Amino acid sequence: IRIAIPLLPEGAALWMPVLAVLSLGNILFCGLVAMRQRDLNYLIGNASVAHMGFVFLGIASLTLTGVTGAVLVMVAHGLLAALSFALSGYLYHRQQHLEIERPVARSPDCVESRPDC
Repeated sequence: IRIAIPLLPEGAALWMPVLAVLSLGNILFCGLVAMRQRDLNYLIGNASVAHMGFVFLGIASLTLTGVTGAVLVMVAHGLLAALSFALSGYLYHRQQHLEIERPVARSPDCVESRPDC
């Protein structure tokens, strides 16, 4: 963002419509692929790639608002992806699997009379 666009503004203006179309394709395709995942890590990874499509779409707008939004989404994505994968690691440590459709095993110390079990 800081080097390529100021260095070659005519080239950026020429190629941004192509980048916008590719970004829209990325958002749609990766979003659909993420919805079909059965493993939590794959779902988080594909959703991350789809979110990067929004970043490129903001950059492709070549406006101050679009580029500022792209930077904001990049920061939010960094936090979201790290926390999502940390949660995934915690779930794997507890359940020994990350399959979304597989039932969650109860803890051995769980008693039926407790409302949180």
